[in-house]
Amino acid sequence: MARFAIEQGTADAFARGERVRFLTLTTVEGTTVCDLAAAFNRLRTYLKQTGELREYFAVIERTAGEAAAPPLLHLHLLATGRYIRQERLSRLWEQAAGARVVDVRAVRGSGPRSAGGYLVKQLARYAMKAQIEQLAAATSTRRVRPVRTSRGWYPGGMKAAARALAAERTAGAPLRPDDPGPWLFVVRRPNGSLRVRNAAACLDVTTLPQPEPSVGAGPQLSADAKSSAAAAA
Repeated sequence: MARFAIEQGTADAFARGERVRFLTLTTVEGTTVCDLAAAFNRLRTYLKQTGELREYFAVIERTAGEAAAPPLLHLHLLATGRYIRQERLSRLWEQAAGARVVDVRAVRGSGPRSAGGYLVKQLARYAMKAQIEQLAAATSTRRVRPVRTSRGWYPGGMKAAARALAAERTAGAPLRPDDPGPWLFVVRRPNGSLRVRNAAACLDVTTLPQPEPSVGAGPQLSADAKSSAAAAA
């Protein structure tokens, strides 16, 4: 579910013409999950005001640690917003959390073979159940929230992502046993965009958000989606 929300949020940001960045914020020894959350809230509030942060999907990671280096907490996030220099982010994070080490990378593309696709996959790995259980076992916090997301990253939040993922998993099943297709699987997402899929024709189109239709009118596909759908049929 987390991977689905990460990938779809990234695709939506690219569709809006926004730039996506992969940020890593480190901590110092002794920082707890609560400390990290409070520090990020301070940084997030400030960057929202300056426009350097708009939407984000963040995951907490606990490093394995070594003999000479104890385990530390890191916060990894995909984010949109105005460009922020690494030096500036480092200074602001030091003020918020007491740690200066940060990393900023541009996400270029989201396909499985792209560098951006690797970063998206890496963030999804941090959100896996095994990683969450490891983080919970290593902290004294009863309730661990390793995943934090803004409202606009995936409209409707993780619950909406779970419902959409469940619907997508049925896309390959025939809707009528007496008519094997080809079928077009269409999902209208909370932000008004449409996703049109047909596995047999290798069709996977996401349209831009659509305005609310007038009474009696259905959602409209873009010209590109119409031509692709016609070709698949």
